[in-house]
Amino acid sequence: MPHPPAPAGPLRADAVKNREHILRVASEAFAESGETSLNVIAKRAGVGAGTLYRHFPTREDLILAVYSRDIQRLVDSVPDMLARHAPLDAFRAWFATLVDYIRVKHGLGEALHTEAARDVVGATYAPVTAAVGILLRACEDDGGLRGGL
Repeated sequence: MPHPPAPAGPLRADAVKNREHILRVASEAFAESGETSLNVIAKRAGVGAGTLYRHFPTREDLILAVYSRDIQRLVDSVPDMLARHAPLDAFRAWFATLVDYIRVKHGLGEALHTEAARDVVGATYAPVTAAVGILLRACEDDGGLRGGL
């Protein structure tokens, strides 16, 4: 899945840690309100505004990075969900999380309607569709859902 531009060159370990921490904090903040400012996110993350802007020069960059990260984590969670739950329960829990991501995405309004956003959002369809296919096949194999869905 393509991601918004990352800072040029390799990141130091502490910079990678800061970036991931900012993404976690931003994901939570955007879930609360799509209007959360970058300065509020920097403060909540315990980093200076300069650190945040080095990683994410624009609000759109941060939003797209959060969106990409969250969707990739959701896609990557399928094997664990199936290992921990019966297939139909895993299917339901996974879709509940997807619905939460969609709710947050819609709360971000215009930020996800640019050309760059369309590219990032469009790139999520194939991995999400593949994850749904894995869940459906597991449910079919288990007898929880009829085949052909």
